Amino acid sequence: MFLVLTLVFLITACAQPAPTPTAPASIPATPQVIKFKFAHHMPAVAVNHKIYTEWANKIKEQTQGRVVVDIYPAESLAKSLDMYTSLVGGICDFAAVLTPFARDQFPLSGIMLQPFGAPSYVNGVKMWEELYNKSSEMRAEFAQVQLLFSWVSAPQLLNFTKGKLGFLMIYAA
Repeated sequence: MFLVLTLVFLITACAQPAPTPTAPASIPATPQVIKFKFAHHMPAVAVNHKIYTEWANKIKEQTQGRVVVDIYPAESLAKSLDMYTSLVGGICDFAAVLTPFARDQFPLSGIMLQPFGAPSYVNGVKMWEELYNKSSEMRAEFAQVQLLFSWVSAPQLLNFTKGKLGFLMIYAA
């Protein structure tokens, strides 16, 4: 949805504005504000929330306040387990969806949950995007939404106070 709206705004900015009827002097014309809701699971103090907020502020600035993205952190609009269905159902317009929480919807994307050895975050993202770009079945998992970006968390180590497990890496998409 964002990509389509961006294209519309770019085209609108290049065209001559349509003439607007003049309002009586006592009633100032107010421009219509388009509002979007962005739901995510991170707390407001998390770096992700700060990045989302900067993004929303940039959209507001570039559209001169005509487009506003209200951000709902910490599951305040939708719970993590319901984030995808909330997005598809129209409760929110943008969402940070954790694919492990919607396994029925993203069975192929779940491959990134397997501990198979991507040594870093960057490699994990490259691997996921390569799979996504090559697999029409994987892209079909996102048919109801517009995927804006993806990320794969960095490898995580499990630490134990007793016993020895070795180095097992867990990946989350």
